Amino acid sequence: MPVVPAQSGSERFFLLRVWYPSAHVRAKRSSAWRLFGHSTRRNELKPAVVYVSVSMQLPSQDSKLFVRGNSLGLSWERGSALERGDESSADVWLLRLALRADANDVRWPQRLELKVLIDDTIWQVGANVTTDVRDQPAVLDIYPFFFSRSGQYTVLDDVYSPQLGNQRSVGVYLPLSYHENHFTPAYPVLVMHDGQNLFDPAVSTFGATWRCHETLDGLINGGFMSEIVVVGVYNTPDRFNEMTTNADAYLDFIEQVVLPTVQKRYRVRVGRDSLGMLGSSLGGLVSTYAGWTRSCVWGRVAHMSIQFNCDDCRDANLFLRDTVLRSPPAKCATQFYIDSGVPCEGDGDQITSVVNIMSEYIATENISTCIDYGGRHDEHSWANRVHVPLTRLYPPSVSVCQPLVDVDGVLHFEKS
Repeated sequence: MPVVPAQSGSERFFLLRVWYPSAHVRAKRSSAWRLFGHSTRRNELKPAVVYVSVSMQLPSQDSKLFVRGNSLGLSWERGSALERGDESSADVWLLRLALRADANDVRWPQRLELKVLIDDTIWQVGANVTTDVRDQPAVLDIYPFFFSRSGQYTVLDDVYSPQLGNQRSVGVYLPLSYHENHFTPAYPVLVMHDGQNLFDPAVSTFGATWRCHETLDGLINGGFMSEIVVVGVYNTPDRFNEMTTNADAYLDFIEQVVLPTVQKRYRVRVGRDSLGMLGSSLGGLVSTYAGWTRSCVWGRVAHMSIQFNCDDCRDANLFLRDTVLRSPPAKCATQFYIDSGVPCEGDGDQITSVVNIMSEYIATENISTCIDYGGRHDEHSWANRVHVPLTRLYPPSVSVCQPLVDVDGVLHFEKS
C-alpha cells in the first residue's frame, strides 16, 4: 500500500495518479508505488499539493510527459513536466503541484481541469479530466489514452434466454480506450434494444442503422460524453410481446443472462449509477418500464419516439399509461429522457402529457426531453438525434477523489 508522510498541520495533500500501460514493463495495479520524497517547509505551501503519477509506454526513450490545466499552478498554454520514477517504477512519472502560502483567498472546492500530454504536443483524447479539489488529503486516478480514434464492435451469437425460451445475438461496442489502456478498471454500460439496427447495415431490419459507431466515436473523441460500453440486444419475431405484456421476462433475461455474460468477457461496471437503457418506440417503452419499476437497477433510461397517438400501438400505449405511469415508481431516483419526432413546430403534446404524469411522482429535474421537429418514426431520424440521449445520460464525468487517511502520522491510500 502506497504511503505518504504527513506534513505540517497547515498542509493537505491532493494526489493525482494517471494510469497508462507500458508494453515493456506492465506495472501491476496491486504493486506498491512509492512517491518521491519532497520536503515542504511549514507555511511555505498552502493546502493543495498534487502528485501526478503516470505509467505508460512513451513513443521513444527521449519522450517526456506533461500536464496542462486550469489551476494549482497549471496552464493551458504550456505544460508542466513530470519526473521519472526510480528503478522499481521505471515507467512511473510524477509531478508535484502546490498553492502558495499567500493564496489566502482560496475557496473550496476548487474545480480542477487538466490533460496529460506526450512531449507537451500529443494531447490526451476525450474530455478534460475534471474534479473538485477540497481542503483535505485526497487522491485522483485517471486513465488517459492518446492514439485510439475508434471503438471496437463485436457480436455475441446465440445467447439463450431460459426466461423466454429463445436465443438471439447481442452486439457489444467497446469504447476507444478499451484496448489502449488496460489499467482502466471498468466502464459504464448502456443496454440498447433492437440491436441489429444500431451498428451494422448488413443485418439491419430496414437496411439502415442508427450509425451508433460513428456517433459514439465522435462524441467521445470530442469530449462530449463519457466512455461507455454499449450492449445491443437483438430483437426476435416476438418483439411486441417481449417489450409489453412479457416485459418482465425480457428484462429478467437482460439482467440475469446478458449482463452477466458481458461482465465475464469485458471490464464493465453495472451498478445502478453506471447502468442505463435506451430504445425507440417499443424499445423506449420497455426502457421506461424498466426505469419505473426497477429503478434500483437502472439509473438512466431513454425513451425515443413516444407515440401515444399511433393506432397500431394502442395496446402498447395503454400499457405505458396504465401499467407504468399510473403507479408510483420504485424508490430510487432514475434519470429519464424522453423525446418524439413531430410533424411541425408546436406539436409537443405527447411529451408534455408524459412529463405531467411522471412529475406527479418524481422530481422534474430527473426528466429530460427533446422534440425533433420534422423527425420521423424511423432509423434515419433516430440516428440523427441519438447523440442527444447519449450526451444527457452519460455526459463527461466529474471524477471523485479518494480521501487520504492519516494513520499514525502517515497518509495512506488504497488502490482502486
